[in-house]
Amino acid sequence: MSETSPQPDSGSDDDKKRIRRVINQRGLTRAANDVKWGRLIDTMRLRDGWVPRYRCKCFDGPISWWDAE
Repeated sequence: MSETSPQPDSGSDDDKKRIRRVINQRGLTRAANDVKWGRLIDTMRLRDGWVPRYRCKCFDGPISWWDAE
């Protein structure tokens, strides 16, 4: 993976523990591991003339507004 940021494994240990707790409580599973997500992010960022738009949702919060890099 390149040094673009943020990478899938970014965040504080407290944030990771909180997210893992919510995942376990809700019985959620992963769609891909950090390496696969990192490769996807890097590939999309390298596309010329295209800026991804995205929304995100924390496990225990509301969905975000649309954003772009």
